[in-house]
Formats: sequence, C-alpha cells, structure tokens
Amino acid sequence: MTYQGEWVTEESETRISEPDPSFFRVLSEEAWLSLAPAVPAHVFRLAGIYGPGRSALDTVRKDALLSRVAAPRSESGRGVRRDEGGDGMGAGTRKFVSRVHVSDIAQVVLRSMENPVTAGRIYNVADSMPCPRAQVHQYARELLGMVKNTSEDEAGVLGAESGGRKGGGGRGGSVRTRRTDNKRVSNRRILEELGVEV
Repeated sequence: MTYQGEWVTEESETRISEPDPSFFRVLSEEAWLSLAPAVPAHVFRLAGIYGPGRSALDTVRKDALLSRVAAPRSESGRGVRRDEGGDGMGAGTRKFVSRVHVSDIAQVVLRSMENPVTAGRIYNVADSMPCPRAQVHQYARELLGMVKNTSEDEAGVLGAESGGRKGGGGRGGSVRTRRTDNKRVSNRRILEELGVEV
C-alpha cells in the first residue's frame, strides 16, 4: 500500500485552537516542561493504546458476536456499515493510525529513568508499524481463523484498540481532525535516545 500522509515528530507544528480540548493538553505539557531542568521532567505522547482486553483480536471477536446476535439494518434491509472516517466512503482502508502496547509504554518510561537524558524532552510513544485499522482487523481475523468480512474490511471498522486519542506529536486535535488526518507517528527519538525496541 502506498502511503501518502505525513510523519508526525515531536517537533511537528501544533495545529489546534482553544475550543479543542487538546489545546489544554498542550498548555499542560508546556507547564510540565517548564519545571526542567530543575526537575527531570519529560512528556510522553502516547499513540492508540492496546493490550490485554483492548486489542484488534478483542474487537473482531466482539464484532463477530454482535453481528450474529443482531446485525444493524438499513431501510433497504442491508446491513449498515460503520466507517471510521465518517465519510461513508471506506476511509478506514486508507487512513493510517499509530498504536502502542501497554508494556511498551512501561518500557519507555522505565528506560527514561534508568538512562537519564536531558530533562525536558518530549517523546512520541508508538510502535514501528503504523497501518490502516482495516488491515489490522483483517490480520486479527486471519489469526483467529475467521472468514474475511468484506464489507467491514472495505468500510474500516473503528477498533477498540485505537484508544480515544491520536498519538504522536501530542497534537491530538478535534474528533473531526483525528478522523480526517492521515499521519504516521515517528518513534525515532525513543529508539535512538532511550534504546527501546517497539
């Protein structure tokens, strides 16, 4: 799949305004970082969190169960597709998202304490494999031996493992921005400075 979005680094421009809740998150980051270097403060910007009970495996199992119990129906009598982009055009098959496992978050924080670097650093905490949700869900179905759900794959189901916040860059943004932006989070800094493997 050809990627046509942009990479988000810790230095990426902040593009949010005050009505957006993420505006206050950025203000909090600035206040926290102002404690450095007197205090060894860092900011960790988390991608979509997944782990036990919160993964693509759990999502496709739940969706399969719900579809057997009561599939939503449209006026035409056909099943209603859910579209993560909200545009009804299957944006989920194209939109890249970044994720991070809960154990990797712990690894990053612990490594930052074991190998102190300059105080006041910002770290994107994400794994090294951003990809569309539909692709992740299809792989999960294959692992579980489930038949490919074509309509779900085309629509790009919003996965529970994605969390409620766009990771990386810490820019967050409004719900509309998160649904339409197509970005991959760069984790180079945690790899190079902290020596973690995610």
